[in-house]
Amino acid sequence: MRFEGRGGGAMPSGLLSLSDVPYEDILSYDSKMFSQPRPDFLALWTKQNGSSTFVSLKDGRVQGYGLVRKCRVGYKIGPLFAEDTFVAERLFLAMKSRVPENEPVFLDVAQPNKDAVMMANKYGMSVCFETIRMYRGKAPDIEIKKVFGVTTFELG
Repeated sequence: MRFEGRGGGAMPSGLLSLSDVPYEDILSYDSKMFSQPRPDFLALWTKQNGSSTFVSLKDGRVQGYGLVRKCRVGYKIGPLFAEDTFVAERLFLAMKSRVPENEPVFLDVAQPNKDAVMMANKYGMSVCFETIRMYRGKAPDIEIKKVFGVTTFELG
């Protein structure tokens, strides 16, 4: 489900930039939510012009990370991976704060993650597009409850 909302808001404290965290830690965390290692892809994805990345750590361990990027229309958040709703909301608010006030911001949510759907609704986002998640063969063994925003519909 693609949710649309508006940018702006305050930046939560205590989050880091992706460049402040060892890249191997991000790759390790990412591998729990994506079926294949994607080191080359993430290296390029996280360095896009007009993007901002945030990481939440607890006791030196990644608890979640996310990226917001400029698009043709508005901004898209993705990925947004987090251990729980509290971490996801802090990352979401950080990314939303990087979007100019009242500019559109989009978040693509995997519907089976009910906490992600509730978070989007909590912040006044509305569904503007839906698609169906399909797999060839068996569905991958990923921690879908930690996927609060897919990287992109085209890549998962």
